[in-house]
Order: sequence, then structure tokens, then C-alpha cells
Amino acid sequence: LALCADGKHAESVVAYSDDRDPTSPIPRGFRNAIIAVSPSDAKWAAAIEKAQRLMAAEKIRKEHASGSAGKLVIDQLDRFEPDLRKQFFLHSFRAFDQITLSGRNAKQIKEQYMVPEAQVLQRPNGQSLLRKYLHEKGLLFESHEGIDPDFFVEKVLPGASPRPGEPDAFTARAVHERILAAPGLRLVPDADVVRITILKALDAGKIVARSTDGTGYDHRGSVVGVQGHRRRSSTRMSTTFALDDTLSVSLSET
Repeated sequence: LALCADGKHAESVVAYSDDRDPTSPIPRGFRNAIIAVSPSDAKWAAAIEKAQRLMAAEKIRKEHASGSAGKLVIDQLDRFEPDLRKQFFLHSFRAFDQITLSGRNAKQIKEQYMVPEAQVLQRPNGQSLLRKYLHEKGLLFESHEGIDPDFFVEKVLPGASPRPGEPDAFTARAVHERILAAPGLRLVPDADVVRITILKALDAGKIVARSTDGTGYDHRGSVVGVQGHRRRSSTRMSTTFALDDTLSVSLSET
């Protein structure tokens, strides 16, 4: 989650990993792992105005910190400065109502997804409302969801980097990186989405998997044992397998 000063910077953050050279910015690889939040122009202008009022009050307080005449000014400031400070925080926090994702136009968060005014200065809970918004708008995978098997094998898996010397095999690490980078996908909040995607494709008979100990997995279970003495087992692949180079997947031939 990136907090940006304006929409222009938000667009750059989600699109590029390095834009210091404007003539050749480096595209962001894991586009499905980042979201930027920025303020809308009108609300940001209002927040600046509240900040200026508070700064002016603080300056006046400093200028009249001593003397009997200053006491009258300080007494007046004591009455309305707390509200100035509250309005400053309130408008500053609620100004950030635009989200930007890679490859999509900026979206404005509606009022029902904003932290209520009465809760702004309490315990932070804006991220939970943002997650709710992303889920309800179909912009975020939940941890228990995975990519449709057909879409995965037709549009996602072919773009993964193959294992060296095995053009038709892809490590779990490569699949993970491809899902984080593939266009047309929702935000990926954690690695469970990748594991579930692989398991769903395996159960659907779309892919097969092989671990470095020689165990093979398909939609019927597994095949274990050394060459010449291999046997089929009903044992299925663990749901907590590591997303590294110890597991490879490839398209099923059936």
C-alpha cells in the first residue's frame, strides 16, 4: 500500500519500480501486489486550508506567549484552537479517497467505505474498509480464492519463466512471480492465492506437479518411489507447499 501526494505520483508508483530517468522508466514487475492511495484535489485543498488556519493560530500563540495583553489572546485561542486541530486531522485523513491500480483508471472511494468522522481520531481502521471496498468491487482476491483453472493454464502459466533446460516445466516460484505480474488479474494479497490456484488446476486435471524428491502429483493423487519401482498413492499434495524451486508444474497431457 503506497500513500502518495497526488494522483500523478500514484500512477507512477503502480506503473514503475524506478522512474528517476523519465526517458526510460523501469516498469513495475509485480503489478498485482501494489495499490496507491492519494487525495482528490478538492479535499486536499480543503485540508491545506485547515492546516493554514491551525498554523496561523499556533503562530499567534507563539507571538503572544507573554504579557497581560497576550493572556487575553491566549484565552481566546484556547477556546477555538482545539477545533482547528481536530478539523486539520479530520480533513487531512479523509482527503485520501482515490485508489490507483496498475493498468486501471483511478477510482474514488465512496463515503460508505470511508472512516466515519467520529472514528477518524480513534484507532486506525482505514485499511480494513479499503480491503472491503476492493473485495466488493472485484479488485482483490481473498485468501481462500484462486484463479480459474482454464484462465490460469491459457493466459497466466504460459507467461511464466520455464525451468532451465525444461521449457515445459515451471517452478512454483516462477508461477508465483507470474501471478503477481500477469495483466488482467485482481490484487493478490498473499501467497495462499497462488497455492490455491495451483491446487485447483491440479484437481481439475489441467496440470501435473513434481517435487525434487521425485514425487509426482495429478488429479488422482500421487506417484511415489524410485525409477522402476514407482507406485500410485491416493496421497494428495500438501496445501502448504513452498513456493520455491522444490516444486515444478507443467501442463497435463490428458
